[in-house]
Amino acid sequence: MSTPTQTPTRPHAPTPSAPRLGYLDGVGTIFSLELRQRLRSRGWYVVLGLWFVVVLGVTLAVGAAVRSSYTSSFDPETGLSLLPPGSVGAGQIQFELAIAFVLGFGSLIAPVFAANAISGDRAGGTLAIVQATLVTPGQILWGKWLAAWVASLAFLVAALPSLAVAAFSGELRWGSCLLMLLVVAVELGVLCAIGVGISAGTSRPLFSILATYLVVAALGLGTLIVTGVAAMTVHENVRSSQMEPTPEASKAMLEWDEKMSADPEKYADLPYPPEADDVRCGTEVTEWEAPATERFTWLLAANPFVVLADAAAPPLDPVLQDGSGYAYFASPQAGILGSVRMGVRQMQAGPQSQVTCLEGKVLTPPKLSEQAPVWPVGLGVQLLLTAAIVGWGRGRLVTPAGRLASGTRVA
Repeated sequence: MSTPTQTPTRPHAPTPSAPRLGYLDGVGTIFSLELRQRLRSRGWYVVLGLWFVVVLGVTLAVGAAVRSSYTSSFDPETGLSLLPPGSVGAGQIQFELAIAFVLGFGSLIAPVFAANAISGDRAGGTLAIVQATLVTPGQILWGKWLAAWVASLAFLVAALPSLAVAAFSGELRWGSCLLMLLVVAVELGVLCAIGVGISAGTSRPLFSILATYLVVAALGLGTLIVTGVAAMTVHENVRSSQMEPTPEASKAMLEWDEKMSADPEKYADLPYPPEADDVRCGTEVTEWEAPATERFTWLLAANPFVVLADAAAPPLDPVLQDGSGYAYFASPQAGILGSVRMGVRQMQAGPQSQVTCLEGKVLTPPKLSEQAPVWPVGLGVQLLLTAAIVGWGRGRLVTPAGRLASGTRVA
């Protein structure tokens, strides 16, 4: 009787694990490929050189204009400044004009690097090859965005020598200037992210470029148009009183007029009495309509120039000045960004805060520098819009795609 033999079982060979690519490695791969492709283009260096020449020319022209107008703001006899307290110097005004120019034209240049980053690969049939590798849609988006942002930052770096020219005009507020450069860099990153997101979600390069410029125009010009419409439709009543001469001023003015009328030759050299300029706030109240700016200032918050001005411009406050029968809030001389900041803060305070005289009391000007800033709201709106666009674009990069637009090249 034979005993059955048992065949020994062989252990199963371990299944090879799927190859993995680190997240940062994938982002770095896409970033390096995209950036090397841009650096190989000779036209990129030509545009960069032209950009440097244009910014330098604008900065020099602005500096000459500012210095010529700034010299007229000093008393020729005493040499003292005739500007309200807190006014900025000529160098700061020149720098703000130049950095505003950089942001304005940077808003036109940044979408060029981003709006065609993915849609161009899709139209050329190379995107599918990348999607067949180990990189994920998120890595593609991050890599493309970083490459576009670095390319746009190159233009900001190229503008730095030109911006440094403003230092020769003197009185630069260095902390504010450095903060302006940081905010411009952030704004360029936001615009590049919007362009990459739209490029990922669309199939046609031309459409992605046009759509990106429309979004940029909506943030820049659209916010101004909407705010203007709101100013024409949203109003409120404002109460104010008029400034009037004091009894002593009226008496002194009457005596001077009587002497001048009685014998003009005798009193030809009679000086005008300084006490005749003394004024006080009247008690009669009048009401008038004005745009209720405090209700729609938030519409301007997402504007890139408002974000730059409110976050980085020097804080300035208006001062009360009176004399010659009236009183008013005088704003210190500021650069273009400082003026935008004061204007937005005054809108935020509302028209009633601009009243200097009410019911016999001369009011103090509002402390604009102590009001809540609007730039966090504006930057938050920009980031939410960017996140929505990038999220939509990422969904279009997921493979396998369930449905493709007609005419889309796969490979």
